[in-house]
Amino acid sequence: KNMGALFSHLKGFEQATGDYILMAAADDYLLPGIFELSLGLLAKYPQAGLCSSKSRRINENGDYLDSVPEPPYASKHPCYLPKEKMLNLMLKRDNWHIIVTTALFNRKMLIESKALDPAIGDYFDGFAMLLMAVNYGACYIPQELGVHRVLKNSRSSASRSNPETHLQEVFPMWKLMDTTYADRFPPRFR
Repeated sequence: KNMGALFSHLKGFEQATGDYILMAAADDYLLPGIFELSLGLLAKYPQAGLCSSKSRRINENGDYLDSVPEPPYASKHPCYLPKEKMLNLMLKRDNWHIIVTTALFNRKMLIESKALDPAIGDYFDGFAMLLMAVNYGACYIPQELGVHRVLKNSRSSASRSNPETHLQEVFPMWKLMDTTYADRFPPRFR
């Protein structure tokens, strides 16, 4: 029985024993070099909560759509962005953001930060990325190392095309940012 992405990720997280966790979706795929490059950068910057790169988006037929995030990028070279820089980039609404398809999370830091809160619902992975970035900073590789499929009739596409539904779905995340994690997310963040 399909219990959904949140259930599957939390179950996998409970059973994980490695140092890092990848939360890619079932139809995402990774490109050669992602682990070597990401783990190399994380070894160089052990204070980072995660490492992410660009990702290629394709449609249901496998046709190229675009690369995300869109420019401008925080760096033209692989780097570590401290938590203060990450928060500043997010507050400025720069296009640099973490892509879940390629995000390799430090499992110990994920546990410490309590970033996988089931109360958030379907946006748990996005919230985990934001919280990890403002808690620990993040490594970034400006190279496509993952591919994710954009489906016209998917739940996420439907949510994004209906602002009212989308706001209802992200509300639990915003509520936690206003309460439990208010010390990490200033009011103007939302």
